[in-house]
Amino acid sequence: MHNPDLNSFLMKLKKCLVLNDYLDVMKNTSFSDINFGSYIHFQKNGYTRNSIIRTNEFELILICWMNDQQSAIHDHGDSECIMVCLNGKLSENRYIFSNNQKAEAINVDALVKIFSKTLAQFDISHINNKLGIHEIININSDYSISLHLYIPYMDTSVSYKPVLNFFE
Repeated sequence: MHNPDLNSFLMKLKKCLVLNDYLDVMKNTSFSDINFGSYIHFQKNGYTRNSIIRTNEFELILICWMNDQQSAIHDHGDSECIMVCLNGKLSENRYIFSNNQKAEAINVDALVKIFSKTLAQFDISHINNKLGIHEIININSDYSISLHLYIPYMDTSVSYKPVLNFFE
């Protein structure tokens, strides 16, 4: 599929050398001009992660969210994540570990929510493990679509889920 605006955007990303370069490209791109149609795929049983490109320097993923779908609370390994909401409305809840220590057990009870924000169309968020960990929730009455740039590509991530005590 010939998509000159997507190709131009990808060429700009390939020229980036440092995080601020990537941030500038993401902030200054007119995403309404880019056709992501061939990467848009939804599933009823969970959001979809659709890889657009993966290089040694970064990975660009389009995530498609149906109503009420959400990610687990997760970290980003050694990667930076720059996210833009392309369509719909998403909520980002950001957390840190209580006592500023990473819990050995994967347990949300060790987490403190530091803020929540709503991302509307073309709003951008940036996170890495020094800034916290987060969850993303589609709060739109319909579907939402977001674009995630991981620098470098994310090869490891930890999800944090509630620990249930079945003996209470």
